[in-house]
Amino acid sequence: SPPQPSPPLLLPLLPPAARGGSTWEGEAKATLRLFGTRRMAVLFPLFWYTGFNQPYQLNTFGDRFFDSRALGLELASFYLAEVLGAALAGWTLDTASTPRAGALRQLAAFGLATSAAYALALSVEVPAARAHWPTCSTPRLQLGEEGVAVPSLAFFLWGLSDSQVQAYAYWLLRQLHSGGGGSRALRGCDH
Repeated sequence: SPPQPSPPLLLPLLPPAARGGSTWEGEAKATLRLFGTRRMAVLFPLFWYTGFNQPYQLNTFGDRFFDSRALGLELASFYLAEVLGAALAGWTLDTASTPRAGALRQLAAFGLATSAAYALALSVEVPAARAHWPTCSTPRLQLGEEGVAVPSLAFFLWGLSDSQVQAYAYWLLRQLHSGGGGSRALRGCDH
C-alpha cells in the first residue's frame, strides 16, 4: 500500500471538532460526571488525603522543628523517600497474585508508614506544646543536634507513605475505570 501522508503541521491548531476529536467541554463534562458516582464518593477520603497531608507535614511540622539548613536536608529526605515509596508501591501492586491482594498489601504498607510517622510526630509535638504553651514556638533543631532523629524519621516516613498512597490512587483509578468513562484524563491512566 502507498505510504500514508503525514498530518499537516497545523493540525494541533485546529479546533477539536475539526480534528475529529471531542471538545474540551465534552472532556470536562465526562470527567466531572465521575465525581457524581457512588464509587468516587466512597473513594473521596483517599483522594482528599493525598492533597491534605503535606501542608501540615512540610510547612507546620517542618517549620516548627527544623532550622532552615536542617529543613533543606529534611525536604531532600522527604522527596528521596517519595521516590522509594513510589517504587515500593509499584512493585507491591505489580507483583501481587491478584489486584485485590496487591491493593491490600499496599494499603497495609501505607497504613504502617503513615501511622508510624504520625506517632513519631505526636511524640515530639505534645511535649513541645506543653513546654511552650500557648505559642508552641519551640527552638528549631539544627543538623546533628540531639533530638533531631525522631522528627527526621517522621519526615522520611511521610515521604514514603505520601508517594505510596498517590501511586495507589492512580493504580486504583486505572483498575476502576480502565476504559476512561469518556474522560481523556482517566484514559491516560491506561498507559
